[in-house]
Amino acid sequence: MSPEGYSFLGACRIFALFLDSCVENRVVRKLVDSAVIPLVNLAGERMDHWCGTNTSLTNNYFAFAQK
Repeated sequence: MSPEGYSFLGACRIFALFLDSCVENRVVRKLVDSAVIPLVNLAGERMDHWCGTNTSLTNNYFAFAQK
């Protein structure tokens, strides 16, 4: 079992969800959905190593099982 990203990526995903839920204007929403959220997610992936192995804000875990 391993985390799919560490705390920095988790914080960026939470921020992206916050942006997605707060923006109501159609024009701004289109900009946020097409540019801002992908950049936030990419930044989270690229800078996730800053947190080391801190998993306190991990959004998801991956489990591999074999019979």
